[in-house]
Amino acid sequence: MVHLRTVLWRKADNTSIEYSVLHRGGDGSVLEGTVILILEDSPAKVTYRVNCDSQWRTRHVEVLQEHVGKVSKLSLDVDENQRWQENHVHLQFADGWFDVDFEISPSTNTLPIRRLNLKVGESAETTAVWVRFPSLKLERLKQRYSRVGDRSYRYEAPTLGFKAQLEVDEAGLMAKYGDLWMRIA
Repeated sequence: MVHLRTVLWRKADNTSIEYSVLHRGGDGSVLEGTVILILEDSPAKVTYRVNCDSQWRTRHVEVLQEHVGKVSKLSLDVDENQRWQENHVHLQFADGWFDVDFEISPSTNTLPIRRLNLKVGESAETTAVWVRFPSLKLERLKQRYSRVGDRSYRYEAPTLGFKAQLEVDEAGLMAKYGDLWMRIA
């Protein structure tokens, strides 16, 4: 694996900081990181690893969460037919989806941006497995990405009524996520 980028994020309201690393190899990509944040008024630590194939489709997800003295784990696997499993249990609601999105991180938006490979002026809708925190509950999240410049995208999550302007660097990793998260290093 070749190291592409390491970044440090800070949430604008100072409730979260994230260390994230992106690697790329012949078999695909790995996005991994650690988020230190406040969840439900208590300190928490979340470590994650997302393995993608060479086309940026999610293949494996590991999440370890430490919150109020409790350790919670999430393990997801996705086969070649885009069938999702959590701990070897089929998640039929997610069949056909390509992406995972962590509620607490801007980094996972990199994956559909790289996978979709939109040209300036193009838009695409996609659906992600949305991981909620601290419950680690999995939900459906419809998303729309519109490439509005060489390194800028408009992101929309219509069911949430959410929109943000995203900026990426030359590696395609988030550089700015609206007014919510800022890369600080």
